[in-house]
Amino acid sequence: MSSVITGATRVAHIESNLKAMDVECGTRTCWSRLTPSFRRDNGGDKMADVTVAELFEMAIGAEKAAEELYHGLAAKFAHHPEVADFWKEYAAEENGHAQWLERIRNGLSQDELAALADPTMLREARAALQVSVERALAQVHDLEDAYQLVGELENSETNAVFDFLITHFSSDAKTQAFLRAQLKEHIGRLMIDFPTRFRGAAMRRRVTAQG
Repeated sequence: MSSVITGATRVAHIESNLKAMDVECGTRTCWSRLTPSFRRDNGGDKMADVTVAELFEMAIGAEKAAEELYHGLAAKFAHHPEVADFWKEYAAEENGHAQWLERIRNGLSQDELAALADPTMLREARAALQVSVERALAQVHDLEDAYQLVGELENSETNAVFDFLITHFSSDAKTQAFLRAQLKEHIGRLMIDFPTRFRGAAMRRRVTAQG
């Protein structure tokens, strides 16, 4: 295995999805606004010696942060149980992503873990980790804010890194196929499975967040 695997193609794909969303933030919360300005920084020497093992740690941390965010959203919309349950399902899936990454990491050799990590993926992982869950939740005032926030989150760095890691470090083809299908379903859930009566933006604006 090469010591550095290029992830630029996968990042470009995820970023094209972000552009395709064409979200007009206005006064709404946008995930990209919560990401530090160094998101596009080339990282310089800060990333020169970061290993695959450390990249896995960052990715696992990002998945757990996303899980925390979804639990926070569930609490904010506990007065609408179907919405709260939807966010809880997302939280459970993020927890599952973290567990899968731990399993894949634990199956790697010491040489693989000590190899230099892909710098593009490091930038994405660090950007994902630097997003403040507390700040994101504080800017969610209604269900539309939450909906737009999740739309950006699910097309952001966290899933790009997860896709990269399962593609390049899972040795089992069936596991790769399963996880990539699961990831695709996970990303699309917001558009497909969101509670029917809240599919419209106007209706979501009427649902005020609590807490």
